[in-house]
Amino acid sequence: MTILNKQSIYDDKSVVILGTGAHAKVVIEIIECMGGYDIIGVCSSDPNAPASLCGYEYLGDFNILDDLYPKGLRLAAMGVGGWTDNTFRKQVFNDAKRRGFNLLTAIHPKSMVAQNTIIGEGCIVDAGANLMTEAVIGRNCIVSVSSLISHESTLADHVLVSGVAKIGAQVTIETGAVIAFGATVVSRLKIGENAVVAAGAVVLHDVKDNTTVFGIPAKIK
Repeated sequence: MTILNKQSIYDDKSVVILGTGAHAKVVIEIIECMGGYDIIGVCSSDPNAPASLCGYEYLGDFNILDDLYPKGLRLAAMGVGGWTDNTFRKQVFNDAKRRGFNLLTAIHPKSMVAQNTIIGEGCIVDAGANLMTEAVIGRNCIVSVSSLISHESTLADHVLVSGVAKIGAQVTIETGAVIAFGATVVSRLKIGENAVVAAGAVVLHDVKDNTTVFGIPAKIK
């Protein structure tokens, strides 16, 4: 391990996992598959957090970041999921940035990412995900297992695209939206800020901000 200065005990490949839930386990597996990083432990605001997660020590709540930063740690990975609401994940991301941390963009080696796809800081791209040409992914997004982001589509910050969801071409998904498990959004649509597309829904029309849609075709709840 490279020593940066007399106070530093971590190098630029040392990373702490933010979160101790199921998604944190997924992120740990992705980082292990990527190789080259040293996971030093996990932290969480969960009062029932386990003593360890996937063999990595629980270090404390998120305030532990204030202790790790002076020791040279600068890298964290977002292990907080979203499910139906991305508000808390957004808060954790912004708090880590405020503390001076960089957020690792973790991309599973078994995903398919076009060379000209743009992926923002702190994103998690799981195995089997397919990000096609000229897709743009904002910061702190989750593109989950076997999901599809078609060509020229754009995800704003803090978006969750759940497993096996399909996003058509030239779709715009605004900040904080959730595309739940197995949902489909056809091409050239807009999904509004903090909108939720329920599991299995098929979206044929634009979805307004702060709206939840269900069904085939998707309709407002």
